[in-house]
Amino acid sequence: MKRISVVILLLILLFLVGCSKKIEGEKEIEIEPYYTVTTDNEYTSNLYIDSTNINVKYSDDYFDSNHLSSLNLSLTKASFALACASMNESNVQNCFNPWGYGNIYKNNQYINDDDYTKAGLLIMSKVVGDKTIVACSIRGYYDFIEWKSNMMVGSSGDHFGFKIACLSIIDEINQYIEFNSLSNVILWVSGYSRGGAISNLIGKYINNDKIIDKYIYAFEAPRCAIDDGRDYSFINNIYIKLDFITYNFPFDLTLLGNNYDVTSFTNDEVLKEFITQNSISYHPSSFSLKNLKGENIEGSNLTLTEFYSIMLELLYVDTSKINELYIDHEVLNVSNRVVYANTLEKILVKIIDLIDTSTSSQLNKIINVLTDYTIEEWEEIFLKEKTSLFISIVKKALTEAKIEYNNDEIEDLCTFFLQYIYGILIYSNHSIKYLVSIYYNYNTISSYHEAKSLLTYLFSIN
Repeated sequence: MKRISVVILLLILLFLVGCSKKIEGEKEIEIEPYYTVTTDNEYTSNLYIDSTNINVKYSDDYFDSNHLSSLNLSLTKASFALACASMNESNVQNCFNPWGYGNIYKNNQYINDDDYTKAGLLIMSKVVGDKTIVACSIRGYYDFIEWKSNMMVGSSGDHFGFKIACLSIIDEINQYIEFNSLSNVILWVSGYSRGGAISNLIGKYINNDKIIDKYIYAFEAPRCAIDDGRDYSFINNIYIKLDFITYNFPFDLTLLGNNYDVTSFTNDEVLKEFITQNSISYHPSSFSLKNLKGENIEGSNLTLTEFYSIMLELLYVDTSKINELYIDHEVLNVSNRVVYANTLEKILVKIIDLIDTSTSSQLNKIINVLTDYTIEEWEEIFLKEKTSLFISIVKKALTEAKIEYNNDEIEDLCTFFLQYIYGILIYSNHSIKYLVSIYYNYNTISSYHEAKSLLTYLFSIN
């Protein structure tokens, strides 16, 4: 995975563990279609995700009037397959075609992936009696540029970046319904990560009198919505509590509907047996803290749950209290959404632009220069608050990588970033080890946002 830098990565990972890699999309592979009819109306098909095959069942009977009273595990697993359909189209061939879904529509973003304000959309439909199930798979990511809108939280209201993508997709769903002259529509929407957040908001904003029922599933979604008090019991948010993405953007944002932590439905013994039977890699749930050199700090083994608790406390600390104590020291209160929108959000957007427009060799040069010089000078920069030194290192890295930059813009971004880090360091004398440990334990921390991790927990539940 491409590491941005020992400094910049610390910042990004606080908000978005799992984004330091330019996603190329999962490679399509040919899998022989497999499905069986296990009863008169239930199918068992082969779901493929992240190099793993698993059996998933489906029946039209899953869509009944009782779906609001409790979580339907079978429909949840089928909904995970729907979320995976836009990640790898072999799942359309293996699952949804045998289940009777057709009339497939793919939007422009799904095909070209050229607009960060939108999301890839795959729509399929199936006529069942006098009703039509319209199944919508919202792609979570494909190329890094889409993550740009993830950072655009906005100063108020629903998450701005997710909302604009959501409204665009709602227009396309409504056009699909109108173009195909559908009525008595059962809307089935599912998405993973970014796609999950957009799915959650679709539940809030879609309004079409041809839709008679809604089943919406958001898997591993970051918080995205302002709760307006309406009934959203038709939305189910499925997540792993060890996935840091689901903690993101707390501010005044939440997920609408029902929340289910899949780890609460299984246990280690069942999980390990399932992992062994299906040859799935087991992810560690703890790690050792490390110093700047990457050496383990003796006696500092932390579970991910403990680590996240500490990081959230540091990340969203109310630094306005710090400003009261340190009159001559200005730090950023990013627990304030307006401050975040005007400062840190701009930094993250610029970093994503840099990553998206740079070559691998340029990124590697930036990484090497920032890593070498920042580790060498970290006490001067972070403890003695030498902002000018940090700015000069960043400029040196960009210059050696042959990347043009605006001088004033770089100085402002570096200043914002250091004000934020200073706030954390003032708040806790020991927090530097937690920040550094993100960098060195990146694979462990990010592994729980992989679709395969959710698959492991979800499908181990019977």
